[in-house]
Amino acid sequence: MPVKVRCTGCETTLNAPDKARGKSIACPKCGTKIKVPAEAAGAGKTKKKEESEDFLNVLDKIDSEDSQHEICAYCATPMNEDDPVCPKCGMNAETGKMDAKAARRKGQRGPDPSKFYGLVWKEPLEFIKENKGLYFKTAGYWLILWMMIDVSWLIGTVIEDVPLKIFWFGLNFLSRCAFWGWFASLAIMFVRGTLTKDKVKADRIDIDFFQSSYLGVGAIIWPWIVFLPAVMLVMFLGIMTSLDMFDPDLFGTLAAAVFGGAVPIAYMAYPIAVAHQASKYSYKGWIAWELLLLFGRNAAATIYTNIVALLITIIPLGGAVALFFASPKFAVLDRDAPVGQYMFKLIDWAVGMAGNPETLEFYIKWPIYLFSWMFFDAAFRLIFAFVAAFSALYMVKVFDLFSYYNSSRLGLVPQMPINQPATFWVRYLAFWGDLCLVPLANFLVTRVKAAAILGHVLFAGAFYVNWQFGPEVVKTFYAPVWMVYNWWLYFAVQESSATRTTVVKDAFGLIVSTDKDKTISLQQATQRFFASLGSALMLGIPFLMCAFRPDKKAFQDIVTKTRVVWKGDK
Repeated sequence: MPVKVRCTGCETTLNAPDKARGKSIACPKCGTKIKVPAEAAGAGKTKKKEESEDFLNVLDKIDSEDSQHEICAYCATPMNEDDPVCPKCGMNAETGKMDAKAARRKGQRGPDPSKFYGLVWKEPLEFIKENKGLYFKTAGYWLILWMMIDVSWLIGTVIEDVPLKIFWFGLNFLSRCAFWGWFASLAIMFVRGTLTKDKVKADRIDIDFFQSSYLGVGAIIWPWIVFLPAVMLVMFLGIMTSLDMFDPDLFGTLAAAVFGGAVPIAYMAYPIAVAHQASKYSYKGWIAWELLLLFGRNAAATIYTNIVALLITIIPLGGAVALFFASPKFAVLDRDAPVGQYMFKLIDWAVGMAGNPETLEFYIKWPIYLFSWMFFDAAFRLIFAFVAAFSALYMVKVFDLFSYYNSSRLGLVPQMPINQPATFWVRYLAFWGDLCLVPLANFLVTRVKAAAILGHVLFAGAFYVNWQFGPEVVKTFYAPVWMVYNWWLYFAVQESSATRTTVVKDAFGLIVSTDKDKTISLQQATQRFFASLGSALMLGIPFLMCAFRPDKKAFQDIVTKTRVVWKGDK
């Protein structure tokens, strides 16, 4: 039962909790200390004393009634005398209001972000122990990829046939991308599982070389897409410099700053990007302005994650690289180092013993000596694979913890309203992504095959006729027309189809529709295409209209009465 007490400072009647009996509380209005009676009024008269208390019992009772220790008047939690804010409910005993920091903490949705900093040194180790199979699978996969990188590079440099050289160097590129892509796929997979509360079963994760290569390409070009506006500005200034319209020294400084600083600066925000790439709508993870805003809101956690990455990944791997590539004793690429001598002797022996490439002996001996070299090379790569696998799985869990404990401040977009207008930056990113795919329009636009086939027939005939007048006619007339046709085929045909979207727009969840949310006709799509072409010829200035208009419409949208909206979730 609550105990009614009166404050001697402001004469306010308070209802003290029953737990406050025998203790002191602070008045929430004036802060005056109030002693709460140990027993209810009159209780001593009705009770009979069953036994007398000795001297020690009296001392115990006096000691238990800590009159100097304050408790919260709102939740009866013991409080520190020097701190007027209750550690449990956050109420300030002096002001009678909730403390501002406590209010912000209670107003946050999701877990407490402060717990992230301590867990990054404990939970990743537990994660690796629980997923030993994934650890050995990662180490083995990366060892194979390293061998593919080394072997494909060796064969590509030795072989002289151009098509085969292209094949082996292409395999080398895909292997390098797959190496990074495997880490990116694991990070996105586990972060998505945490955000959607769908636990990932590590024992069922399969290795897909082409998927890893695809994700690796995305991870490698990601910082350049993020800094695409700056890169385009540098390219424009480069053209101006070549025309003697811009200072070459200043251009060199700007180019070095952009191309030299884009990658390290962008990768500082990579933990934020991974969280968004794991979300259903990932566009914020590709836009520099969005990442900059989110970095400001999560600066402490993001910088802390980068420090962890430095300690867990860069230093161990850097030490291993320095050991096997720069140390005077163990450098495998230095002919003067003891280990390097054996490596190059083995390479020279393998190449020399294979014989003449024009004889059958070469094709019998070359694979044998090549695999002998691979076995020797694998011994050096093995330590890299296991160190890298440990660092990778450790950082996968760190990214997972980062996304979970900072989810309330990362601005994740798990769902989107239907037909909401798309903003400037996501349209900008989707346009340039689509523009990169325009040369592949004949392979990608398969939804409307009649238009593609008709275009092939017409341009094949035009090519033949123009060729009769000489190659120069083809270069000056046919090539530009073919480029415009591919652009029209990619944008107009796809946007007027049943899907109402292009490849990259579809990846972001965007569609093109009329003002009444209907599918646009091929005529509207063609008009929209030529309006976009005119906007491009004017350096994209008309496109900037969508950044300032409330309805987010650009020039081509206004002219054709169309709009670009989010497909949304029902």
